[in-house]
Amino acid sequence: DLTTFDEQFACAIPLLFGQFGQAVTYTPRKGVGVSLTGIKGPERVEERQVRGDRGSETQHVRASNLQIATDPAGPYGGVASPQTNATVTIAGDEWAIESVQPQPGGVANLVITRRTSSEVGRPDYRRSLGAYSHQGS
Repeated sequence: DLTTFDEQFACAIPLLFGQFGQAVTYTPRKGVGVSLTGIKGPERVEERQVRGDRGSETQHVRASNLQIATDPAGPYGGVASPQTNATVTIAGDEWAIESVQPQPGGVANLVITRRTSSEVGRPDYRRSLGAYSHQGS
């Protein structure tokens, strides 16, 4: 059941997309990209353990939330059934869709991530870098 708040919030969604929306391209895994408007939340950096060639490594992953409409015919575009095997492109950056959470008012919240090449954690990683930074001092 929708609460009064949910109903009132659903009425405000077009105003939010109009005020805070930005251009997004949603691309299904084996399909053509769809242009729409989305509201991207702040980015956060998460550390994740990943098994790689050198054993377990720590990768930094940028994560954010993206609100999109689920009505393709609506004024802000949309995707009726967004999938986790798709990507979104925002300001030239490609993000993987990690999860999809339907919301009241014809909106879906997408948890999106992208890997950064900033640093990979390994035993003695910083120590080995330090050995090079003191040369020539």
